[in-house]
Amino acid sequence: MHFLTETHYKLNIFKSRRPTFKCIFLHVSPTLFGCFTLLVFLVSVVFFVSFCSLRLHSCPEEIKSRAYISLVRPTLEYASAVWDPYRQYQIQWLENVQRRAARFVTRTYGSDQGCVTRALNHLQWQSLQYRRKVARLTLLHNCF
Repeated sequence: MHFLTETHYKLNIFKSRRPTFKCIFLHVSPTLFGCFTLLVFLVSVVFFVSFCSLRLHSCPEEIKSRAYISLVRPTLEYASAVWDPYRQYQIQWLENVQRRAARFVTRTYGSDQGCVTRALNHLQWQSLQYRRKVARLTLLHNCF
């Protein structure tokens, strides 16, 4: 793991140098979870969910649920006590990954109101926002 290496970000408009280090799919920097960083992170996670859905399409619901819980959710929750987003649109982006996985696991692709909420309740998955809150409180409890 490279710790505090110089990384160059180059967009069409500007170039800046910020000290960062990489954790799994996440580049941790002083401006952690700016809009661009969050989008890059979510694209990689959504790609992984799509890859799992192609491989596990014909598997039973229990196998799909365990695959999400063991492969995708740890990526979403990695160091979540540190980088917990506070902006509502960022929270919604993260929750949409779980909602997409719930649609895949339960095969509820309908557009009727509340179908994904029913799927999440059926699977008994807590929201990622609640899980990040528990992780943050657990970290504080362990520190003191």
